[in-house]
Amino acid sequence: MRTRHVLWKRFKRTEMPRTILAFFSRKTSQSSHESILDSKPAQGKVLPAMSTREHESSRARWPKLYNEFRVCLVEARELAGMTQREAAKALGRSQSFIAKSESGERRVDIIELAQFAAVYERPLRFFLPQSLR
Repeated sequence: MRTRHVLWKRFKRTEMPRTILAFFSRKTSQSSHESILDSKPAQGKVLPAMSTREHESSRARWPKLYNEFRVCLVEARELAGMTQREAAKALGRSQSFIAKSESGERRVDIIELAQFAAVYERPLRFFLPQSLR
């Protein structure tokens, strides 16, 4: 517990990741760890900042085939002459569930697809992209 207290007390939050990285990258004996913690970091020696991955939405990674599936899902509902609200009522779900499924905000699993097919009175094959039929 003393180690954590010393680190928080001695260093600014912005310096914390670099300091910890320097601490763990050194090859030292167990007894010398306290002396490293108690000393101030070497002046002029700056470690590169740790890079963070930029957040990429899962929708951006979905392949073209899934986008074609979403178009088929909307088309099936429209061919059945249903609104999102009517489809949601028939499925026992909320309207936002239908909207998120059609927009790709949430993925549709095979069980849900079978339920969509039954409500829209379409075979499962209808929902496959043209290249897979």
